[in-house]
Amino acid sequence: MNKKEDNEFLPVIKDLNQLFNRFWEDPFTSLFPQQFRVDLYDMGNKIVVEAELPGFNQNQIKIEAVHEGLKIIADDHQELETIDDKKKYFKKERRFRRLERVIPLPYEISADTKAYYKNGILEVHIPKTSRRKKKYIDIE
Repeated sequence: MNKKEDNEFLPVIKDLNQLFNRFWEDPFTSLFPQQFRVDLYDMGNKIVVEAELPGFNQNQIKIEAVHEGLKIIADDHQELETIDDKKKYFKKERRFRRLERVIPLPYEISADTKAYYKNGILEVHIPKTSRRKKKYIDIE
């Protein structure tokens, strides 16, 4: 192998090193994408969106009505500090976690939409309004 061939593999080796380093920091989230589970229910006059967001507080969750549907964002920023004078150590950790998902809906989201959060489950009750209209674009 010559020097040029060695250099071709450097980006791959760097990516693998980063993957292994992330794995040892947090094995579960390094291998699986940060996504949360969502269930949709048609309740006749409304649609219920149920999202699993364990480990978040109510004030860390934002819900937005976007053109495509419903956007749910969960942000968690924690700073942990430990001091032990007897053992003579000081430790400070930071953790940042952001989950975001857009749930496409066939209906417009009205102002009467209500959201509830309890025991890690977010429920959004969306009254059915007019259907979202498809827009077609002519090709010239």
